[in-house]
Amino acid sequence: MTVTVAHGKTKEEAIAIVDGSLEKLIAGIGGDSLEVANLKQAWDGPRMDFSLIARLGFISIPISGTALVDPASLTINLNLPPMVNTFIGEDKVREGITHKFGELFSQ
Repeated sequence: MTVTVAHGKTKEEAIAIVDGSLEKLIAGIGGDSLEVANLKQAWDGPRMDFSLIARLGFISIPISGTALVDPASLTINLNLPPMVNTFIGEDKVREGITHKFGELFSQ
């Protein structure tokens, strides 16, 4: 799944926002009962590779992907297991990412 969000910041400001907010973003999409574990982030210039485990009760969901910051936007590519599409749906995940980063970039 790919999500692109305009940021209206400098590239450096956008990178700092993305770097400090990935865990909050994932937790925010799943609600208060979602726990984020084993978060790994690695930057190579404007590209961040990431992976994590999202835990909801006894269910653990591996999530990985990339975030690419360019001068005007952030593009996130997520590798979501089929379980996410079944129970949450791509549209809800996309909406949550767009909303959260829209809030973060407007500050």
